[in-house]
Order: sequence, then structure tokens, then C-alpha cells
Amino acid sequence: MTEDELAAFDQVLKRYGIENRNDGLRALMHAADGLFVTDAELKDELHSHRVALNRIGNNISQIAKRLNEAKLKGLMPPIHQDDMTQIRGLAGMVMTFGDQLQGMILQRRNGLALRVSDALRAFGNGSQ
Repeated sequence: MTEDELAAFDQVLKRYGIENRNDGLRALMHAADGLFVTDAELKDELHSHRVALNRIGNNISQIAKRLNEAKLKGLMPPIHQDDMTQIRGLAGMVMTFGDQLQGMILQRRNGLALRVSDALRAFGNGSQ
């Protein structure tokens, strides 16, 4: 760890009333048992997003195939208003997917931060 990282860790420990790094690390190790367990809910949500992303990928492949077929035949690409609407819809789905994924990650990170804080607070209060 760098000196800056150690100093930041010491500040967190001080905030929770923990006097030394050994006690802080011990508190985190006691709390770690629940932190490294697979989150079944997150796994299920990621699976549903993977399925949706596969559907989007299939649609994009179909559009690319039509454009390439036209190009090989020397024709104007068969892009119609319906195609443009579908492309815009796919772009929106990808953006929504990214936003949802970011939200799940932040929610998970915040939950873990709360659990670590609770563990440090409990240790600082002499509950461990």
C-alpha cells in the first residue's frame, strides 16, 4: 500500500474510534465472511440483462447483414424509416442497459460500504 492509502485507512479507523491498523484489519476480516458471498439477486439481474443484450446483438447482426448484402450487389442500402426507428430503439436499449448496470453496481457498492462501516463501528464500540 502507498503512504497515501495507509493514511486514508488510518483516517477511516480514527473516524470509527479504532486505535490501530491491526484492530481495523481484524474487524474487516470478521466482516468479510458475508462480503464475498455471491449476490444471487445481482446474478439474476445480470442474467436478464445478458438475455436482452443478446436480443439486441441479433437485431444488429440482421441490420448489418442487410446493409452488407446491398453493398455487395452495388445497391443502395435498404434503410427505411422502420429500420431507422429500430436502430434508434436499439441504441436506446443499450443506453438503458448501461444505466441499469451502473445502478446495480452502485447499489451493490453502497451496500458493501454500509456493511464495512457497520463492522468497523461495531468494533470501535467494543462489540466484537
